[in-house]
Amino acid sequence: MNGFRQQPQESKKEKIKSLEIEVQNAQAATRVAQVLVRQLIDTTAKNTDQIRNLVQIVNELQYKVLAFQRLLNIDLKDAASIADELRVKDFNEASDNEDKQKNYDLASTVEQDSIVIITSTTPNAEKDAGIFRSKFKLADCGLPSLIDALTGKAVGDIVEVELNGVMHQVVLLGIRKPVEVKEQDASPVLQ
Repeated sequence: MNGFRQQPQESKKEKIKSLEIEVQNAQAATRVAQVLVRQLIDTTAKNTDQIRNLVQIVNELQYKVLAFQRLLNIDLKDAASIADELRVKDFNEASDNEDKQKNYDLASTVEQDSIVIITSTTPNAEKDAGIFRSKFKLADCGLPSLIDALTGKAVGDIVEVELNGVMHQVVLLGIRKPVEVKEQDASPVLQ
């Protein structure tokens, strides 16, 4: 006999039973979704409150800083200069601590495996997009133009290089190299 076997059709009772099960599953899924939405709303509300509080704190600090500037007749350029000095001091301390932890040595010229410390400025004086300070392994930076420009340079050298579509005048502030760990001779010592 040629042909194909037909699937047995559900009876009305079986159809009603399967519909009841699907409705129960949909109701359970709706309850779970409601709980998740409620948790999301609560979390968002908490985050919104925290952000609102942070904005209020920042606003209050801004007004206090402005009040101190007016009371003490502080020059904003001098204040910015002192802030930069403090920032550089903190960066240098953190960098020196990292050098000790990672066992870095000073180096005189940049090589492919060098860790470099740079700063940069851009020609747009109104909105300088330069780098304040950055310390990274040169080979891992992913910028062939920067790697080529800095390779072989010494501390204090200045190079011009395009980064993210903007010309930067990059100053090489420091060079570090990983200290090579020499393996101890494992041969026994005769006494």
